Amino acid sequence: MNKDNLNITFIALIALNLCVIWSVSPFPTADGPGHLHMIHMWMNYESVDLFRHFYDKHPAISGYRFIYWLLWPLVQVFSYETAEHILMSIYVIGFPIAGYYALMPITKNAKVFSLFFPVITLNFPFMIGLFNTSFSLIFVLIGFGYWLRIKNKIKLNQGIYLTCITLILFATHIFGLYQLYFWIGCSFLYDALIERKKPFRVLLKKEWLPVFWVFLPSLILSGYFFFNMEEYSFIFSNNMGFFDKLVLRFIDLFAFQTLSIATHFEHFLSVAFGFTLLAVSCKKMSEKPSQLSKMFCFSFILYCLIYLLTPLEGIGIPLLADRLLLFITLFFFFLVSSFDYNKAQLRTFYVSLGCLAIIFAGLRFEQTQTIKKHADDYLSIAEHVQPHSTLLRVHKWHNLKETYDRSRTIPLQHLSSRIGYEKNIVNLSLWPPPQGYLPVGYKTSLNPYFYMTNDKRLSLLIGGAAPAVDIGFYEKKSQHKIDYITTMGSLPEGWSYGGWHGQNISDLENQLGEKYTPIFTSPNGTTKLYKRR
Repeated sequence: MNKDNLNITFIALIALNLCVIWSVSPFPTADGPGHLHMIHMWMNYESVDLFRHFYDKHPAISGYRFIYWLLWPLVQVFSYETAEHILMSIYVIGFPIAGYYALMPITKNAKVFSLFFPVITLNFPFMIGLFNTSFSLIFVLIGFGYWLRIKNKIKLNQGIYLTCITLILFATHIFGLYQLYFWIGCSFLYDALIERKKPFRVLLKKEWLPVFWVFLPSLILSGYFFFNMEEYSFIFSNNMGFFDKLVLRFIDLFAFQTLSIATHFEHFLSVAFGFTLLAVSCKKMSEKPSQLSKMFCFSFILYCLIYLLTPLEGIGIPLLADRLLLFITLFFFFLVSSFDYNKAQLRTFYVSLGCLAIIFAGLRFEQTQTIKKHADDYLSIAEHVQPHSTLLRVHKWHNLKETYDRSRTIPLQHLSSRIGYEKNIVNLSLWPPPQGYLPVGYKTSLNPYFYMTNDKRLSLLIGGAAPAVDIGFYEKKSQHKIDYITTMGSLPEGWSYGGWHGQNISDLENQLGEKYTPIFTSPNGTTKLYKRR
């Protein structure tokens, strides 16, 4: 195939994704406003009394810091929204390039298969604002691509480069670091257990010794990080049986759920695409497979088992399943691309990947425009909120038909943070970062996720189903009043989440009625702002 045409297509698909990112401002993601609020509080901690009262400032050198290091110089020059767009653009450009780099040692047709990366650039974690996760993808691909180039014999300078990549991954996202461990570990296990069948002798072989020294610094740092991190996450439970969960996980796995985050049509495309890749890999594996493809197949089977046996809601790490599925998607595609194809087959991949990238970019564009309307409606309350105050956002979005889908509701979660960095307010709905997890974190005595309810199981539902809160309980425990409360949508009769019934909606209205006065309703009528009397 014409190399110039491949290059032009690759650049054009990246540009198309950039157009989606820059089509709206601010770009509607769930955690995006929270990141901007965090960097704002981090930079202005000493000058704003309210920030020092509610938060502790954490060390600059730690895990989950990479995007804040990128944002810090950007917000010195640009507005917060523009800085966010530049940050997102760096990922949108860097992710496909890193994917191409990882594909080069896998297939001689890397340019054709690199068109896959613009397809999944605007994936679920990125679209909801998990920017550290997104940037970790870049360094996982770079690290794995570099490992494939040097794994047969690691020289000193190469080991130092790989160590630097793992340290950057530690600063980006711990999950990404462990993914790189897993990918490299699978290649080692395959060589040891399948090819040579003498694992203990391989472990002692001289050429493998540098591997352990390369990863030792990041392992020590990540171990220290987890040892000192307070644990907030827990496993949600629901009424589904294990078999039902397993069936849903299987469907999600081969539907490439990481692509299908908006509509039934998009989900259908992802199902078709996933099973097409599955059919291709099965057909090719029936032929004489290469060593590399066998390694990928071995690793992919392990990956599938891990994903299928992971509880639907994740274990330990929030959104573990979504992150894991994204890495499985990448690994599965590496498996497919490692086979040999004729020109007709490559042309089919070229056309299909290009069309998929265009379709998904179009759907993301439509998605962002829809979310932006609801975001603008919510943010109309900003002019009625006084600076240097406290605000609690309570979401009750469940009857908003236009925002019912998961991807359309989640981006509304942390909109209060946009008011936060504009007016120096404390957003009591911001997620509860563990100690050292993010640049700033609530002081224990003022943490609303501890004291908004006397039921800790429900405390983490403030973001998604916040009628299960007790405003008076927080004020009593924290000895601090909440200045403003916003509510959005309404809750259907008999609502429950995972078997835990939230407070009756009238109970919340009663709480507000006792101490708060409604002062503003958004133009669409979905958001109300209450001020304490």
